[in-house]
Amino acid sequence: MEFIIRSIKILFYYLLGALGIVFVSIVPSVISSGQIYNIPLYFKEFYRFVLVFIKPENWVYTYKNVPMPILDFLKEPYIYSAKIFISGILLGFAAALLLALLTLFLPYYVIDPIKRVLGVLETVPDLLIAVFLQVTVVAIFKKTGVMLVNFAVLGDETIYLAPILTLAILPAIYLFRLLLMLVEEEQIKPYTEYAMAKGMGRFRIVTIHNFRNIFPSIFHHSKILVWGGMSSLFIVEYIYNTRGLTYYIMLDFKPMVLSAALLMIYTPFFIFYQAGQEWLDHLEAERSTGSRSGMAAIMEWRIWKEPGRILTASVKHRAAILGAALFVFYCGYYLRTDEDPLKNILLSTSARAEASGDKTIALSNAKIKKQFNSMLKAIEDNNMKKFLSFQNKSNALFYREQESWLEEISQNKKAGWETSVQKGSINLKSADTGSLELKVNIKTSKGEEYAEKVTYSISKSGGKWLLNDLPFKEKRYNTVTVHYLKGMDKEADSLLLDATSVVRLYKQEFGWEPGPIHIKLYKTIEEMGATIPAYMVEDWSNYGESIKMITPVGRPGSPVLSILVSQLSSKMMQEMTNDNAPSYLQNGVADALRSAVTDSGDGGLLLNLDVLRFDEGDRLQMLKSHPLPIGQIGKLQTKNWMEQYASGFLLTSYLLREKGLEKFKEFAAELKKNDYIDKEIQNKLPETNELALKAMEKVYGPVDALSADYLDYYSSGRGKIIK
Repeated sequence: MEFIIRSIKILFYYLLGALGIVFVSIVPSVISSGQIYNIPLYFKEFYRFVLVFIKPENWVYTYKNVPMPILDFLKEPYIYSAKIFISGILLGFAAALLLALLTLFLPYYVIDPIKRVLGVLETVPDLLIAVFLQVTVVAIFKKTGVMLVNFAVLGDETIYLAPILTLAILPAIYLFRLLLMLVEEEQIKPYTEYAMAKGMGRFRIVTIHNFRNIFPSIFHHSKILVWGGMSSLFIVEYIYNTRGLTYYIMLDFKPMVLSAALLMIYTPFFIFYQAGQEWLDHLEAERSTGSRSGMAAIMEWRIWKEPGRILTASVKHRAAILGAALFVFYCGYYLRTDEDPLKNILLSTSARAEASGDKTIALSNAKIKKQFNSMLKAIEDNNMKKFLSFQNKSNALFYREQESWLEEISQNKKAGWETSVQKGSINLKSADTGSLELKVNIKTSKGEEYAEKVTYSISKSGGKWLLNDLPFKEKRYNTVTVHYLKGMDKEADSLLLDATSVVRLYKQEFGWEPGPIHIKLYKTIEEMGATIPAYMVEDWSNYGESIKMITPVGRPGSPVLSILVSQLSSKMMQEMTNDNAPSYLQNGVADALRSAVTDSGDGGLLLNLDVLRFDEGDRLQMLKSHPLPIGQIGKLQTKNWMEQYASGFLLTSYLLREKGLEKFKEFAAELKKNDYIDKEIQNKLPETNELALKAMEKVYGPVDALSADYLDYYSSGRGKIIK
């Protein structure tokens, strides 16, 4: 009976704390309304929010206009913040314990100044410590070239050492000072004097008796430490630009987000401190009655010298030990795989049964697949409007790419290609989110067949399931954003470094002012191939879309750097000409710069137009002997794309090397004056070719004279191209 009453009391305390959190969560919204002194309004808003809060379907976090289950969305930043916070507290406690042990055996005239210094250091703000650490790291890096720790975050990358060290300093100082004070109090008590009189060593007295007796005080003082650490966590995450829990709280500062996040923080600490208090009360009761349980005996240090008693106590408490082991295994699996095994089992079971309503997690695979049947029918019928109604419009980049995908699929069908899409497996993560596998089969006009597959995210909006992009993470620097999948952090870092280097070079040499640049990194060619209307390619991009890549990353001499140079040059030409440069010129610039951009050796890139290389040696040699006049290049048919490709390279190389970069920039600016032609690049070739000839006429002079000089440039040997 006593156990039931105590359990009810603990549950009541927890609910009381949760209720307080819910009330606190509505305070910022009431204050922002300007009615800070309207007390009845607080209770009115509290009542309204409670009615919203108790409905699970309202537990959503809106990120980039996409509603997501709040607990699933905040799980990863919560774990990241928890790792930093717990590691900082534990590191601070370990440092304080070690320093206290070393200090307690020093003479008093040395200990007293140490305590005074600690009192001063406790007043130092966390912000000052973080800034000092960053300045120190930068100063050492400038002097030695050695980066001790990463002290800032780019995009969605994670850093640990710097924030953990910053967070550990103040707890270490506080605990160090507290340990000194508490042990000094214990050392003047009679039991310490009695132990010393019996000849017991001072080290044993301090470590066994004094520390054991001050443990309850340390436990209670740790609440203040945790409270202060939570305040410091906000400062630490802000100053290091980390994407932890506090970042996402500030990003969507709504009562629902506040209450959910605070409950996620409150719950584990409530369990920890309640369990700790129960344990201390139990020990105190045993001490007052003189009885000892097996568990209490285990806590006495000398028990470790008696294996038999350990085994007996373990058998007696086998249920508790087994439960603790299972809990540790569960937590370890969850942190390592980022998957909740219990939740996955429940979802896989519930997904087999047809659900009665859209608000339950038990939506069946068959029901979701049925909704997407209409999308597959729209692909088959080239019904753009219907197809786009199944795409997540709030993700503008993905929406544009899906629109372009169906447009090009339709063009391929007219050229004799066959493309079919089938649904694969479905995995629900919640009532409103999950993933859907799509299998894309391509058969070219030559009879070549390719099978691709990709797993998209899906989310429900307005009662309808929508297709979203892959579950990409992001790393961002200036205008460049790298989208990458889980487990590809190093590749994304290297890709971001290369991309920003190329963009910086193009800004310096061409005066390019780039808009947002998105690069999506895939794990396999099949995965990327299913998202583009092509097959067996390692990179892809269209105007207004992302650059898509799968090649492993590494430099110098990396094929990825070469691909980035090529793709970013195409994107530069698109933006500098309003996408009015003919395809042969865009490809020509890409190939010319692919060989002209070299590594400077100090982490930067150089543009050297004296070295131009073209891979297709035989075709290039033929065209060098009999190059086409400029006016005829744009008239080559699509089936002669290699001649067009090589001719564009020759023409671009001539314009860049012989006429110079400044003239080429004038030529691009002239093309930009024309309106954008909203067609696929190959379909608008006649129009863009005409615009290019007019722009050449205006910038370089008569096209006939320019063409004659261009032909002489190669026939005379002035234009040297390396095979």
